[in-house]
Amino acid sequence: MSQVFVVDDSDPGIVYHGNWTKLAAVTTLAISGGTTNEYNSTVHGSHTAGDTLTYSFTGTSLGVWGTLDRTAMLGSPNATFTMDNLPPFTFNQTGHVKSDLPNNSMSHLLLYQSPRLADGEHTLTVTVAPSATQAMFYVDFFMIEKEGPGNVIVDDFDMRLSFEGD
Repeated sequence: MSQVFVVDDSDPGIVYHGNWTKLAAVTTLAISGGTTNEYNSTVHGSHTAGDTLTYSFTGTSLGVWGTLDRTAMLGSPNATFTMDNLPPFTFNQTGHVKSDLPNNSMSHLLLYQSPRLADGEHTLTVTVAPSATQAMFYVDFFMIEKEGPGNVIVDDFDMRLSFEGD
């Protein structure tokens, strides 16, 4: 059995380098003053190419969850995820992130999911990549899976869940 742990973007174990900004939420519509619903009411964002965050953890997998802000108007952010010495994964390598609601901000989106890892210590590095529009790249929380007995904690936005019935 495995355990799932949620780590907020404000956890002191996450090391940010560069021009990251900590926000309570992403403003969705300047006219109406709407905001996104961020985990623990915090989100970190950067649009500066080369900014990084590094996080070391013990477990068998890690997912990075974040927010996309009105991609139709602001464009799509770019970032590279490097887990240990594995080949990097590029978020938005096509220059356009498919979004069902491109005129709205959407939170609790899975931006990266590591492959299954050997149980042990691992390090993730996220690097903000150049974007044609300098769209903000927002990180909200990580979900870490570890081996061991216990209850499983799952966010209701977890893509592994399926709901049926009324």
